[in-house]
Amino acid sequence: MKLVGRILWVSIAPRSEPVLITTAVQSWYREHAGAVLVRRREVRYERAKRYDIPLPTLRIRKMKTRWGSCGKNDTIIPNPELIRLPTPCIDYVITLELCHLKVRNHNRDFYALLSKCMPDWIYRRERLNLAAV
Repeated sequence: MKLVGRILWVSIAPRSEPVLITTAVQSWYREHAGAVLVRRREVRYERAKRYDIPLPTLRIRKMKTRWGSCGKNDTIIPNPELIRLPTPCIDYVITLELCHLKVRNHNRDFYALLSKCMPDWIYRRERLNLAAV
């Protein structure tokens, strides 16, 4: 497999089993997602750490209905499907989960913290909603 721009080229042997191809592509995405999501966590954490947000560990997990989740013990759980989206959308999800490490619900304090960490979060959320369709 090779990523060329936004296209993933997959070379397969003749008469390959479709399930093997699917498994290989999912494995590639998961591996590639790990590197991308770790890098984006580092970038977004630089801004968040000034608000006493702990550096989280990442546990990547495919989810059917969520882009990310906040786990226990300073863990954030991004969906590997995020790497199919533009970087501003990835950064929005990572920042949202970073803020949940400090404020667990969606109250006024949470949105105040999110606005400090990412002043343009509303635009990014709208872009995520459009990109995810």
